Amino acid sequence: MDINLAEELLLLAYQDDGSPAPDSSWLDYGLAGAVLVELAVAGRVAPVQGRLRVVDPTPTGDQVVDRGLAQIVSARTEVSAQDLVARLREGLRDAVLDQLVGRGLLRRTEERVLWIFPTSRYPSTSADQAVPELDARRRLGLALDGTAPPDPRTHALWSLVCGTGLIASAFPGHPPEEVKRRLAAFGEPRWGDRAVREALAELEIALAATTTVMMMGGSD
Repeated sequence: MDINLAEELLLLAYQDDGSPAPDSSWLDYGLAGAVLVELAVAGRVAPVQGRLRVVDPTPTGDQVVDRGLAQIVSARTEVSAQDLVARLREGLRDAVLDQLVGRGLLRRTEERVLWIFPTSRYPSTSADQAVPELDARRRLGLALDGTAPPDPRTHALWSLVCGTGLIASAFPGHPPEEVKRRLAAFGEPRWGDRAVREALAELEIALAATTTVMMMGGSD
């Protein structure tokens, strides 16, 4: 089953009991970044002087990705990647979770905290982790141990993991600096389209700036 980068990132960021992992504080920003990656790869957005603009408003057929596309179209102007990450993250996690439930990969369970406050968990529908999550972990693991270099999508997923502080969830047992060094050693991802490479460069800068502000106590 093919799933988008936002779905892969979310699966990596949720624990087996269906709750967010402790290091998922900036997950929403990573999900927004993942949607922008998908839009760039699909040729829907392109960078123009440090901003992103829609070059093709045709829906991709993926509801989560098209939700982001519609939000950018509604802006009616070029917007910086950092502004888009902040804008697209609103409500995005619920949209990704709903899509994964709709795909039959996760199920929604309702519980109450202290018998009062309702909360939802999203465990896998299988006895083990969802197959796409296992595949993502396999690809990341092969790249980390040097067995195989990451393909462009795996490279992008790895960058999103590092950019949003999800290293403990995606690479359990590996020191963060080691994971970041290994990623840097691969250089730029081998995207064939220059516009995609430029969009990803803008996005990495945006995620770094956004998460830095949040870690220093900045407001939304």
